[in-house]
Amino acid sequence: MSLNGTETEPAWGLLGVPIAPALPGMEARCTHHPLKLLRRAAALAPDALALVGSDARISFAQMIRLVEIVAGQVALRVPAEQAVACQLPRNPHGVAVLLGCLVSGRACVVLDPSDPPGRIAGLLEEAAPALIVQGDETPANWAIPVLGLAHFVDTQQAVAPLDSGWNPDAVMAVHFTSGSTGRPKGIALSGRSVMYRSLHLLHTLQLDRDDRVIANSLPTTSAGLALLLAALIAGARVVLAHFGREGATGFLAIMRAEAVNCLIIPPPLMRVLAGLARARQSFAGLRLVRTGAALLPTADVAAWRAVLPACCPIIHAYASTEALVLAAGRVADATPADVLVAASGVLQPGYDHAIVDENLAPVDASIGGELIVRSRYLASGEWRDGRLVAGAMVPAVGQPGMRVFRTGDIVRITPDGILRVLGRVDRQVKINGVRLELSEIEALLKSQPGVTDAAVLPLRAASGMRLIGFVEAHGANATTLVPALRLVIADRLPGVARLSDLHVVDRFPLLPVGKLDAQALLALAGQG
Repeated sequence: MSLNGTETEPAWGLLGVPIAPALPGMEARCTHHPLKLLRRAAALAPDALALVGSDARISFAQMIRLVEIVAGQVALRVPAEQAVACQLPRNPHGVAVLLGCLVSGRACVVLDPSDPPGRIAGLLEEAAPALIVQGDETPANWAIPVLGLAHFVDTQQAVAPLDSGWNPDAVMAVHFTSGSTGRPKGIALSGRSVMYRSLHLLHTLQLDRDDRVIANSLPTTSAGLALLLAALIAGARVVLAHFGREGATGFLAIMRAEAVNCLIIPPPLMRVLAGLARARQSFAGLRLVRTGAALLPTADVAAWRAVLPACCPIIHAYASTEALVLAAGRVADATPADVLVAASGVLQPGYDHAIVDENLAPVDASIGGELIVRSRYLASGEWRDGRLVAGAMVPAVGQPGMRVFRTGDIVRITPDGILRVLGRVDRQVKINGVRLELSEIEALLKSQPGVTDAAVLPLRAASGMRLIGFVEAHGANATTLVPALRLVIADRLPGVARLSDLHVVDRFPLLPVGKLDAQALLALAGQG
């Protein structure tokens, strides 16, 4: 396997570009058994609350006991190098059982309990686990052994796993993401990778036992899982809530009731929260907001600052399931009016970097090109048919344990080391021979008054490429807004950027993880 059909790798290193300093002891700490670190946090304050939900509140001591029960039983029931699949509710006991599966020494396939049964069935077929652990109310219509939540919660005898059997390079977690071919990809992360992302979060957010952390994605995404581990290792309290269950207003109510001070949330959901009547009151106790997106509009940042405490920083991270955290930093308090997208921060340690053109030839980082990374912390590959395969991960030449990954992101790095994502290689379209970046149109639309979000989707037709635009503008008059937006596009962008159709919707449809549901959006416009 190679990057471009040859064994050649790009020229590594970005001359003169600063990188965030390496974290002391990180490489060694990433090999520690996570259960060891969780036990250490529990020993310091066993009666402190670890996991809080609407139906239960469990202490660190209670959590560790349940984690040990689950880890031991899963290790006994699932053969080495096989997987356990978890379809567990987002409540304290469900999360503790998931943690037990994760530290069992077996690959843990993390499934979203809100996914429809048909999708779950397809993912289970792809993952081929030896055991399924699920909520007690979930139908057990699988030709695979199933254990319900009560089996562990009601068990009295703990079976402790063998810490000595921990292999940091074995697959620890598998998260399914949408594949470009339409087939979901099971991204496999080693224990080393999961611990790196978790410890990186712990350090950059400076989490400690006084923190109360909430995140919509806990723990079904790789980012949410890393945050869960980071918070618990730090001894912080994790507050469990989800938009799909509590709704946005209920989410804010939980923040107030639990005195949450750390909010980790993707931009689309933060837009919703910031627009609610009690947002300012609910955010009053926050010491930080951490968000993550390849492209974060400065218009969003300005709207959020209007309802956040003056001392509350917005921390932005550029990350992916495959590559973990590539850049991070505090969003500037003020940006020039003509800057439509916030910087992603500075490059993070633990990676080698290259910025290349379509032929993998190096380009000037200040001009921009595709970002390629090399690291031992990248995803191990993909989980297919019950086993690990390389997928998009290419073994580094002459570097055992290192892998190479093409991010597909077009980035530019300023001389002072600030990374800006310009767009995606696969979101560039060519119209009448002119290359066009769709995110440039979206950023311009998002910057306009009354527009809270925007999306531009390409559709191929017999007459050529059509660009279908959507803006989220609650209560707006489409009759006046659409012509105004078309005038802005005509004034600021080349002619090929003009939209075939432009639709105004009250609220964009979102996937459970908070990302745009493009197919549902097209269906709203009669294009699905």
